[in-house]
Amino acid sequence: MPTAANAAISYLSSSTYFAYELYTSNGSWSRPYGVTSVDYLVVAGGGRGGGSQHSTHYAGGGGGGGGVRSGTLSVGQSSYTITVGSGQTATACSAGRGGNSSLAGTDITTISATGGGSGSCNTSTSDGAGGIDGNSGGSGGGGGAQVYAKTFGAGNFGNYTPTEGFAGGTAILDTGNATNQAGGGGGGATQAGANATTGCGGKGGNGFTSSITGSSLIYGGGGGGGTRMNACGGTAGTGGGGTGGTNGAQGTSGSNGFGGGGGGTSLANGNAGGGGTVIIRYAISNPDTPDLPAISDTGESNTDHITNQTSFSLTGFATGGATVQIYNGASTIGSACTANMTTGAYSCALSGLSAGTFTFSARASFGAGAAIASTSSLTVIVDTTMPGISPAAAISLAENQSSITTISCNETCTLVMTAGVDSASVTFTPITGVLVFKNAPDFEAPGDVGSDRTYALTIRGTDVAGNITTVNYVVTITNVNENSVLGAPSVAGSTMKGVRTDLVVTSNAPGKVRFFVDGKRIANCLAITTTGSYPNYSATCRWNPAATGRRTLVASITPSDSSFSTISSPSSIFWVQKRSSAR
Repeated sequence: MPTAANAAISYLSSSTYFAYELYTSNGSWSRPYGVTSVDYLVVAGGGRGGGSQHSTHYAGGGGGGGGVRSGTLSVGQSSYTITVGSGQTATACSAGRGGNSSLAGTDITTISATGGGSGSCNTSTSDGAGGIDGNSGGSGGGGGAQVYAKTFGAGNFGNYTPTEGFAGGTAILDTGNATNQAGGGGGGATQAGANATTGCGGKGGNGFTSSITGSSLIYGGGGGGGTRMNACGGTAGTGGGGTGGTNGAQGTSGSNGFGGGGGGTSLANGNAGGGGTVIIRYAISNPDTPDLPAISDTGESNTDHITNQTSFSLTGFATGGATVQIYNGASTIGSACTANMTTGAYSCALSGLSAGTFTFSARASFGAGAAIASTSSLTVIVDTTMPGISPAAAISLAENQSSITTISCNETCTLVMTAGVDSASVTFTPITGVLVFKNAPDFEAPGDVGSDRTYALTIRGTDVAGNITTVNYVVTITNVNENSVLGAPSVAGSTMKGVRTDLVVTSNAPGKVRFFVDGKRIANCLAITTTGSYPNYSATCRWNPAATGRRTLVASITPSDSSFSTISSPSSIFWVQKRSSAR
């Protein structure tokens, strides 16, 4: 049983989970988040047992058990004051009682239990009257055996239900035989102390039975009366009462934490009463089903419970102060955490998880007691595998075509083109994965940045768990053999015998051009190098016609680029005229 404030313990009773906090010293109780109603048990301190002030005569009565109050309260403030009554000390035969115990707060009527009365000694008719001093509750002390045969300590029943205290028993006096003298039993919380009989101390009255801690326990039992006989000391009342002492024996004190009355004795000082207790119990609610916070939910939405993280916290709410343990299926996982006392929020950290599917639930408990589970579970998928993207990063593509490739993932993923110095030259459609050139590339006229006929671009794939694969693609353009084009020779103006004129041909290929007239080579135009750039090259032949009349002109080209073929031009017909003026 706990002995320190706020050491809550949980247990299951029928179908309800409870937690209780037990106090054996003064303190304060902090209301946990979610608690609006409590059960209480308030037990006062027990009275001391009486002793004898004569070495050969008389015996003291048993001390009264501490008063007991129990019930249910609605609570709303943050904290309440706890007062725990001490047991009355066994000092000589002072009158008085055990200390009062109480539960107090601004929104409740103070619940107070009155200390048990002291057992009577044999020197006065007024000692042992602690239970009848006008205060409600505390059980009366038993009467002591003395020359004044009298019943001491009739309990004041008060107005509480159940009644806090009962009367102590009457002493027995035998003036002819001192050994027959005995004290009455102290009153208990639910039963009067028994009267002494010849030579035997009276039994202490029984205390109050409560199962507020989950176990059936008895509180506030009266102490047994003392005796001058060598046997037959008063039996302790159930509920922590002390046993009455026999001739020359002390007997026992009341039990601390139960408010038991001390046993009477034939010795000088009786036995101390036991200290009281205050116990507060409240129902525990089911903890929230744990949740994966949005910051750790890396999936396509922040509520799909898919993540690529192997360490994260699960959160929720539980009864304030509860210990929350996360379970995966039927097994614990991670370390337990504590729900905030004021807000009820909990955050339990998990780490080192492997990839897979987890079924998380939460269980809340106090003090390693019974645990109440969340009403449902949370399925979380941990996916740490990056998606595979195809094709591979290096792509070789022949010139003069727009289609590059179709990019795909090996699982559901989202594709996007993110960067690349040549990304402006292509179009990427994420839904289909189709990648095309905006303009078909020409090997002879490179359009990429750097003009090295390689196009650099970056594609990123993100799967449903947020795992990312990035591929830096390099598309290399290869050359394709092409047909050469050579235009028919042309001249500017009229053509006259003996007058030099320029024959010009155009081509899409660089190389050496040879000119022919009427099937015969023109001597000075056998290998004219083209000028210009792709696809606009030209070659010029300085021709001096040697005869008049109809002439057929043809050219042929031998390309310097092996991807082009040798070709002859179409023929051109010219009329060479007679020169109209003398040289």
